[in-house]
Amino acid sequence: MASLLGNPPAGRLRIWGGVGLLVALSLAAANKNPLWAPLPVLGLGLVWLAVSYPLYLWATLLAVLPLAVELAVVPGFALTLPSDVFALALLPVAWLLLGRSARLVNWGVRTPLGLLLVAIYVVYLVSTVFSTEPVRSLKFVAMLTWQAGAFLLFPLLVFERWPAWRTRWVVLLVPGTLLVTGLITLRHARYGLSFDQSSFVVRPFFFDHGPYATFLAFLACFLTTWALVGHRYRVWALLAAVPLVMGVVFSYSRASWLGLVLAGAAGALLWGLRTAPRVTVIGLVVVGGLFGANALRSVNEYASGGFYKQDDLWQQFRSSFATRGNASNEERINRWVAARNMLQERPWTGFGPNSYSTQYDRFQQAYYGTVITTHRGDVGGAHSEIMTAAAELGWPGLVLSVAYLLVVGFWLVRGYLRAPPALAPVYLCLTTALVSYFPQFAVNYLIDQDEISAMVFLSLATLVSLEYQRRYGSPPPASGTAGADSAARVMGT
Repeated sequence: MASLLGNPPAGRLRIWGGVGLLVALSLAAANKNPLWAPLPVLGLGLVWLAVSYPLYLWATLLAVLPLAVELAVVPGFALTLPSDVFALALLPVAWLLLGRSARLVNWGVRTPLGLLLVAIYVVYLVSTVFSTEPVRSLKFVAMLTWQAGAFLLFPLLVFERWPAWRTRWVVLLVPGTLLVTGLITLRHARYGLSFDQSSFVVRPFFFDHGPYATFLAFLACFLTTWALVGHRYRVWALLAAVPLVMGVVFSYSRASWLGLVLAGAAGALLWGLRTAPRVTVIGLVVVGGLFGANALRSVNEYASGGFYKQDDLWQQFRSSFATRGNASNEERINRWVAARNMLQERPWTGFGPNSYSTQYDRFQQAYYGTVITTHRGDVGGAHSEIMTAAAELGWPGLVLSVAYLLVVGFWLVRGYLRAPPALAPVYLCLTTALVSYFPQFAVNYLIDQDEISAMVFLSLATLVSLEYQRRYGSPPPASGTAGADSAARVMGT
């Protein structure tokens, strides 16, 4: 903690004063108060703070991320405050530090995962040039850029010098998340923890129950796995995980429920393959057969008109596998068909980032329409990261998205099975956490939500850092002693 709090008292007061003033002015802006005018000047001051004390500001960003609220600062442009402003301020700092201490970044870019991420970003830029909605696409790419700067580039620079931050960032996210979970659960309890209100009680912290449950499931899986295999603080991790799991359960997000099941199965499978391979293979066959039989039974039941109660948790979970008899699932198929039709019309450049919601209406087919199908043409998404990439980025985006998913999965599995004992727990925690997100990746589109994009980018940075240490035996040193000292001064430590 010395590196985090190693600033003079006056410096800390300036930082907290600036943060407090920023929050106050942001709330004033939300209430249409004339005090919003000083925000640009305050933003410049925040950039100065970022340059002077970037590590401290980044830690504050992680702490307030779960508490951030999206506000329309000006018509047609919304920011998630204060996290977006912090992330934007850190972007130039990340580029500034690249020339001083960036060996981990340079190595990561040359790996298959790094090359894929660079290629995906290039496809985003090219697709923006040919976008049918250039302003929407440009805004989305700008958002991804500053998110990547604050949650991918900057963490790589931090992990290079302080490897302990590969798990500490999760710890910083937990208090705010527990507070938000408690507030949302209390509000939900007023409605009897019913399904009908599950998408509304999460506001203003989350758009709906999907990103809320995804974020909670990620942290819950990480903490639960740490409680089982970690080296220390295992009881605290378990105590923090319990309310997060309950939050996921009463979110009624079936994809996150499935994510918890798959994360538990993946964690048990990998742990077993590392410790008792033969027993694990037998158990995998038995459990996989039972799970597959139940899924098939659920599909047949709902296809034949089976009815389920929305507030029945078990029946809700079983309905995840139904392609008929469930309006939510049927509408997903409708959106995927529309995305396929969009891909056929513009196969190489797509319609542009963030353009699906305004373009998909004319690509819907009446045969796949449902009772919740909308023709407004300005709402909804493709309900899949992969199908969204197909519609918005064309074949290049679709192929790269699938390849990215496969490479991340391969790195996680190979890394854990080959990791030394000191790194194995972190690998397993990261694996279960990311596996919990994979069902959402397949059936929802959440990367445009700040908490989810931060979660994904931070995980990728952690994975790159772990891979480097696993392969070469130690974190990469800073580029020379002078470079290390200079980097430390810029970090504010």
